[in-house]
Amino acid sequence: MLISGLELTLSVMAARIIRKRIVSNSRWLGVVIVAVGVIIIEHATSSDEIDNRSSAHNVTIGVILIILQSILSVLQDLCEEIFMQATTFPAMKMLGLEGLYGFFIGLIIYYIDNTISTVIHTPAIRWWLLLLPFLFLLTGIFNIKATEATSAMTRNVWKNLRTVLIWIIALCIYYLGDNIDYGEAWHVPESCYILSGFLIMTCGIVSYYWHKSLEI
Repeated sequence: MLISGLELTLSVMAARIIRKRIVSNSRWLGVVIVAVGVIIIEHATSSDEIDNRSSAHNVTIGVILIILQSILSVLQDLCEEIFMQATTFPAMKMLGLEGLYGFFIGLIIYYIDNTISTVIHTPAIRWWLLLLPFLFLLTGIFNIKATEATSAMTRNVWKNLRTVLIWIIALCIYYLGDNIDYGEAWHVPESCYILSGFLIMTCGIVSYYWHKSLEI
């Protein structure tokens, strides 16, 4: 959730500073409301994770990495938007180039980390190796088409709803499935905080689109 909230805020700031896009007051208000909802959810899901100095140190490192990842992700989204909208660069060609670079970089990382050997000797992982690239392809197509049709800013607004779906599916798996080791149970009051955070995020999205402006 912290990643989604940071990416949303940074993408709006980048659109205003780099792209010189006019952002209406209602959209700034929507971003702030969504950010508040994200903070509530993040607090509810991480309040019981810091129980000693070692875990606190790990959380600090994790937050730093999340901030760096969010900055790079926003820059990537903005570059995609500029290429596709300012220079009419084909969206699918952009996706193909990104995938090609990622493939070769991934091979180097897998070779250094000796991951290929692990995959070869684990049958279950081999199935995932076949299915995950297809899933990544579909996700990439939807993401880049959304950026092409609207903007990186709008895409990051709606990206926050992905966590809502994950949470709902996790609850369904836990209560409807046969194995309680999978999914997520409803905890009081943490789950109530998460639900209220999602409702606040929804209000923020409504506020974001309440008044139509020049930007999309």
